[in-house]
Amino acid sequence: MTDKKDLTEDLNKFKGKNIVVVGDIIVDRYIFGGVKRISPEAPVPVVDIMREEFMPGGAGNVINNIISLGGKAYASGVIGKDSHGRDIVKMLKDEGADTSGIIKDGSRPTSVKTRIIADRQQVVRTDIESKVKISKEITRKILKQLKHILKKADGIIISDYGKGIINRPLIEGIIRLAEEYSLPVVVDPQVGHFLDYSGVTSLTPNEKEVSEALNMRVDDDKSVEKAGFILLQKLNSAAVLITRGSKGMTLFKKGEKSRYIPTAAKDVFDVTGAGDTVTGIYMMGIVSGLGHYRAAQLANYGAAKVISRIGTVAVTVDDIRKEIEQTA
Repeated sequence: MTDKKDLTEDLNKFKGKNIVVVGDIIVDRYIFGGVKRISPEAPVPVVDIMREEFMPGGAGNVINNIISLGGKAYASGVIGKDSHGRDIVKMLKDEGADTSGIIKDGSRPTSVKTRIIADRQQVVRTDIESKVKISKEITRKILKQLKHILKKADGIIISDYGKGIINRPLIEGIIRLAEEYSLPVVVDPQVGHFLDYSGVTSLTPNEKEVSEALNMRVDDDKSVEKAGFILLQKLNSAAVLITRGSKGMTLFKKGEKSRYIPTAAKDVFDVTGAGDTVTGIYMMGIVSGLGHYRAAQLANYGAAKVISRIGTVAVTVDDIRKEIEQTA
């Protein structure tokens, strides 16, 4: 395990890094309230609403994490020509993101996930979304814009939530551009495209995603070990970081033994957005020259901070530093 002092000093290297985030930009809507009775109309709780919050979710949350860690984020994705689309662009701009790479498509709605939280417990979630693949024309537009944006970039994150933005031609185009500009590509994948990511630098899937992608049981040390090296071979990637919830993470690299990172989490209130945080910190560590293992260690501390809070939240360098200092 890397010395705590070294890890906290590593965080200083994040400042000023330029990351392009391509993917499914989502509005996360939270409705908070309390429950005092059951509805007379059906056996369901009646939630008395106290407040409502809107936050960038999906790729938007990755973008927020990059910014809160001291980096500059460039957003690339597709939204609808609707009020939610206007709202998410404003939210990202207000945080300091470059939103010039976001394309509006009148044929689809902006993705919105609404979570109703009653007495600190999520009782229901509703989604507004389209999973229809974007057109060839919009795919070409994204790649054309990326060609200009990537001149300023240190790395590329693909944030795939399966909402139709990420498709095989787009993935192949991003990989070609990354090779042209000598940029690392880190992917938070969806099962449907898993094996299309051949040639990216690294992936950050969870156990469930790996299990579904490889059609095998992945739920203990032995099965994770087997699956990790299968993925490395199939994807021809430099590394694979499998996140394992309360069991921590396991990192796989070509030509090396796997490295297990135990969880730093003490309390778990809400896992929403933890994957986005892991991907963002991991990429920031890689472009800062820390190597995959130290980047993964920092991502592990960041994830511990996120799941101790309710809602989609971005972590800061100070948050991670405090987690490192407070861990025995």
